[in-house]
Amino acid sequence: MLKNKKVISISAAIICIILIALIIIMTKNKNGNNENIDATKVSTEKSEKSTEQTEKQSSEQQPQKVATNTAAGGATDVGSSGGVPVHNGAPGSTDNGGGSSTPAQPPVNQGISTIYGEHTYGVNNQDEYSAVMSKARGAIGSGDINQYVYSYLDGDRAENHPAGSDAYNWLNLINEDIGYMNHKVGKDATLKFVRARAAANALSRSTNASNPYNGTPSSAYDVLFRGLKDCDANAQVKSAVFDVSGFSSSVRYASGHAWLVVNVGGTWFSLDGAPVGLNGNAVPHSSPN
Repeated sequence: MLKNKKVISISAAIICIILIALIIIMTKNKNGNNENIDATKVSTEKSEKSTEQTEKQSSEQQPQKVATNTAAGGATDVGSSGGVPVHNGAPGSTDNGGGSSTPAQPPVNQGISTIYGEHTYGVNNQDEYSAVMSKARGAIGSGDINQYVYSYLDGDRAENHPAGSDAYNWLNLINEDIGYMNHKVGKDATLKFVRARAAANALSRSTNASNPYNGTPSSAYDVLFRGLKDCDANAQVKSAVFDVSGFSSSVRYASGHAWLVVNVGGTWFSLDGAPVGLNGNAVPHSSPN
């Protein structure tokens, strides 16, 4: 009997030890699981925080990139030049008057899509621009040219005729007008200029526009459709005709006056045939005989 009690006591002790061991193991496993959960949570939070920081940095950097692109010429990429080039010459070219030409997109000026550089001819909107261009195109080939112009360009001169005769007087006047240009750029370019000038003068006079002498007329549309003119508006009409005729032209302003200069063969000329700088100052020259 005593022996049986001893066996039972030992067995109970073993069971207690086993239970205690199981409790210890379970406690450790629970703590380990909690640590894994906490580590996973921390890792997730770090990942989310890193993602937020990345998004924030990307958001903050994006406007700077846009600003850089804009400063470099906007979204349009035309190689190293940046931006959309503008020009004052023939359609689809960058031409500062006799220089080399490169392809270009028609620029937009004050919401007006233009054909020749930034030339809007002073108009207010696209409809006015289209109307002016239609008139300018229609003017090509119009205007009178003195018969002695052709004689002069073919080599005839005043000294070949009696002093005081019509031929003598006209050829002298023509020599003063286009003699230097003819000498500088040749017959073909000079005749092209004379024809464009005749068309430009004819168009600017076609509406019998009146000058209100208040400085308000400022566009080709004013002359051609409103019947109002002054030096500025007339110069814009002539600029449109010369542009359509294939020349580079520029309306210049100084001391309350406006006038047109035209590039012929790489030299800027006023409409009276005198060579000028873009500032309007006459270039010293003499008309050949």
